[in-house]
Amino acid sequence: MKNNSLFRVKNLAAFAVVFFVVLASCQKDSDILSPNDTQNVNTESAAAVYTNETADIAVNAVNGTSAVQFAGARTEGFKLRNLVNWDERLQCAIVTIVSTGTRSHPHGVITINYDSLSNTCKDSHGVRRRGEIIITYDGLRWMPGSWYNVRLVNFYRNNTHIQANLTLTTQLSADSAHLQFHSVLDSGVITFANGKTITRQHDLTREWIRASLPQNDEWITLATNGQSANGTAWGTNKDGKKYTMEITKDLIVKIACRAEGVYIPVSGIKVVTIGNEQYTINYGNGDCDNTVTVTISGKQKEVTINLDGN
Repeated sequence: MKNNSLFRVKNLAAFAVVFFVVLASCQKDSDILSPNDTQNVNTESAAAVYTNETADIAVNAVNGTSAVQFAGARTEGFKLRNLVNWDERLQCAIVTIVSTGTRSHPHGVITINYDSLSNTCKDSHGVRRRGEIIITYDGLRWMPGSWYNVRLVNFYRNNTHIQANLTLTTQLSADSAHLQFHSVLDSGVITFANGKTITRQHDLTREWIRASLPQNDEWITLATNGQSANGTAWGTNKDGKKYTMEITKDLIVKIACRAEGVYIPVSGIKVVTIGNEQYTINYGNGDCDNTVTVTISGKQKEVTINLDGN
C-alpha cells in the first residue's frame, strides 16, 4: 500500500513538472511579440502592399493600351475599354488617355477614375476604390529608359487613404528575359481607418514575370544583396517612430493568389528595423496565405498579416 502511494506521488510530481514546463513554454511564446510588435509588422507590410498594388494597376493600364492609343499624338482624351481583361481591379474605373507625343517619342497622361461609376462598385475580390490614379508617361512603351510617374488624387482602398508619388523607370533583367521597373516612391502616406498613419519612401527594383494569362503573372521585388540602397524602404510607423526595411531574399508575389484573398508575397525575406528592435519577416515557401514567420531576438512566431495595419 505504501509503495502504491509512493508511486502515485512520484507520478503526480512528474506530471506537475511537465505541466509547468509546457506552461512556461507557452508563456514564453506568447511574449515573443507584443501587440505593438505585431502592429509594426502589419503596418509596414500593409504599406508595401498598398504602394506596390497601385504601381501594378498603373502598369496594367499602360499595358492595356494599343500602340495607336499610346503614341497617337491626339490632344483630346478618349476612353479605354476592356482593360478588365488585363486587371480586374480596373472594372470599377473609367480610364482615359491623352496622347501628346509622337509615334517615335510617345508622351501623355492616362487617368484612372474610380469616381465616375457607382460609389458602391467593388472589384471581384470585394475591394472598393475611390479617387484617381494619374499616370504621366514618356518614351516608347516598355523600352529601357521610358518612365511613368504615378500620382494618387484623393485615393482610397476601402477605408484606407493612400497618398503616393511614384516614378517607374523601365529596364531589362540581367538576362534581358524580363521587364524590370526601378521604382522610387517619394512622400508616401498611408492613413488607416482609425486615423493612424505610416509614412513611406522606397527604392526598389521589381521584375515582371509575364505569363500567357495576366492572372498568372508574378512580380519579384529584388533583394539588396548588400550592394546598394536598392531593395530598401524607410519612413515612420503609426507611433511616429522611424523604421527601415531591407529585402534580403527576393520577394515573390503571385497574382493568382488574389483569388484567395492573398495580397502579400508568397516567399522571400525582409528585415524591418525600428529603434533597437529588428524583425526578420519570412513570407514562406510559395503557398498562397497571409501568414509570415517573424523572428525577433532569436525567437520565432507566426503572424497573420492584416491590411488594416493592426
